[in-house]
Amino acid sequence: MKGNKFILLILVLVLIISCESETEKPEMKITIGTVCGWCAGSDSLVISKSNTTYTLGAICDRKEKVISKQTSVSEWNELMALFDQRKFGAININSCDVCADGCDTWIRVENGSFKHEIRFGYEDSTILKPIKEFVERLETMKNHYK
Repeated sequence: MKGNKFILLILVLVLIISCESETEKPEMKITIGTVCGWCAGSDSLVISKSNTTYTLGAICDRKEKVISKQTSVSEWNELMALFDQRKFGAININSCDVCADGCDTWIRVENGSFKHEIRFGYEDSTILKPIKEFVERLETMKNHYK
């Protein structure tokens, strides 16, 4: 009888610990945004496994626009198939085309303790080759909301 109580106690502790670790693990989040100079504004698309939110910043004569929806399983799976965290983390670029009235696109990935952001202009395509399909898919998803 004591053996059964001991086993039950261990099982309960394992269950509690596994539930705590699941609830503490933050959801992966991918954000792509564009920022441009002089009244051209900015927008962003935040994607997680559960939710997708597009925001068009209020600029000059336009009002802010926010669209939020549940992320489809197929979109999330397609994006995950194109994402390689090692390749993304190896790219270090921080351009500033916006500094000269151009536009910059930025992508930030947060996945647990991994957090990395890149910022690039259109002339930076060579540097982005290892993650080209991932970047193109994100841009297509964001442009769908414009």
